[in-house]
Amino acid sequence: MGMVERRAVAEFQERYYPALLKKVHAAAGYPVTVEVKWDTLALDKEADKYNTHWPDMYFEPLVAGLGRINKDDMGRAAIKDGIKKIVIQNEANNKNPDRWAVLKDGVLTLDHLPFTNVQDRVLRGDKLGLMLEQKL
Repeated sequence: MGMVERRAVAEFQERYYPALLKKVHAAAGYPVTVEVKWDTLALDKEADKYNTHWPDMYFEPLVAGLGRINKDDMGRAAIKDGIKKIVIQNEANNKNPDRWAVLKDGVLTLDHLPFTNVQDRVLRGDKLGLMLEQKL
């Protein structure tokens, strides 16, 4: 990751991430631990897209998926009991919304290429919500 990418990541972390994290915590119903593997998201020569694509790729679908579960006390309890940590990464170079979310041992891992199929935000949120309904 070069200087341009490091600066863009720092800008995202400072300007956008706090508000997105607040939305994730609200959707989860508690301040769940969120680990973002920034170095896997920060692809070379894509720094100009971080601020616009990362929210649509990862954070908004996460909020939507959690919100689908967090409708009532039963859902809030299921999230709190079943999700201890959320990891956001790009390690598998995944392009498919059917395989972007995995819940295992209390860790919800979201793994997707950061700039591929960004327009499928709603589909990723739906797939996450369906998976959580089955696993929690």
